[in-house]
Amino acid sequence: MRKNMRFFLGIFLVLVGCGLILASFTGMTGYVVAEPNELTPIGYFIGFVALITGVFLIFFNRRYRLVSKIDANPGLERLAREATTDQSVQRDIDHLTNELNKGNTRPGIGSAHLFGNVYYLRGRNGGRVFYRSGADGEGYELLAKASKANEGKVIRKLQRLYAIKQQRMAG
Repeated sequence: MRKNMRFFLGIFLVLVGCGLILASFTGMTGYVVAEPNELTPIGYFIGFVALITGVFLIFFNRRYRLVSKIDANPGLERLAREATTDQSVQRDIDHLTNELNKGNTRPGIGSAHLFGNVYYLRGRNGGRVFYRSGADGEGYELLAKASKANEGKVIRKLQRLYAIKQQRMAG
């Protein structure tokens, strides 16, 4: 709903901006030559600002859908709780998931391909976020959270859960 509102507001501002810019050209009004007035530069400026703001709202304010699949597996849920007992790791994970929600797949100190369609993001304080592209291709599925200390356990668990499923689907 909110995404649609931004889109329609952007369209409205683009139309208003174009209208103000076109109305600011004082060479002709219909078929009658008009004299420029003192409001012409102001209308042109406001139209330009409305046009740029509308384009920004339409194209550059995109949010991706981020769906958590962590609670689908009790083992991954337990490991995520274990990892987030450290507040610096929790802040890392929060930062990484916020960036992923914006579509940034390279935040933190690095990202890597794990296997199949599973990737992970690494934070400076030991936070790890494991994800894959959503089924519809529009968003991401958050598969696991980890700290540097329990990263190996999480990777082995993910391989058992998702690598085997991918092999079955391919074979």
